[in-house]
Amino acid sequence: MNQLSTLARASLAGALVLLAGAYALMGGWAFAGAVIAIGALWAFGMRRRAMALVSVGLAGLTLLAAFGLAQGLPAAPVLLAGVLALAAWDMARLLHRLGSVEHIENRDLLIRQHLTQLAGVCGAGLLIALAASVIRLNLSFAAVFALGLAALWALSRLSHSRFPES
Repeated sequence: MNQLSTLARASLAGALVLLAGAYALMGGWAFAGAVIAIGALWAFGMRRRAMALVSVGLAGLTLLAAFGLAQGLPAAPVLLAGVLALAAWDMARLLHRLGSVEHIENRDLLIRQHLTQLAGVCGAGLLIALAASVIRLNLSFAAVFALGLAALWALSRLSHSRFPES
């Protein structure tokens, strides 16, 4: 579990360096400072096992990343910072959950499987986000609405197939 904690802290540090660095390189020193302050709050929350502070940290970094993209920060480091922050949050939650249980069979296997799934989700999410930042499509409102309805229908079918009603 010590390695998981180290990995969570490293992910948070990477997210902070990337996002604060992107703001600093563009002259947004106040925003870089806000990133560091949120990171300090997050680290304090991790140390005290206060998941509310960790979640507030994730929300703050996500808002600062979105604002940075809107202000013209380069997409690659900002998106990578967001993915690293989300991974750090996920690992902090896993640590919190594992710490609240006395005994778990195959704890190391559980952690390894979780990290493997997390790496896959983060990698796929980052690739999709980077592709979305490069590819531009012009769709009408009707096309977007139809795609949204199709996605809702697909999610509905998925939820019924995985969790059948009694």
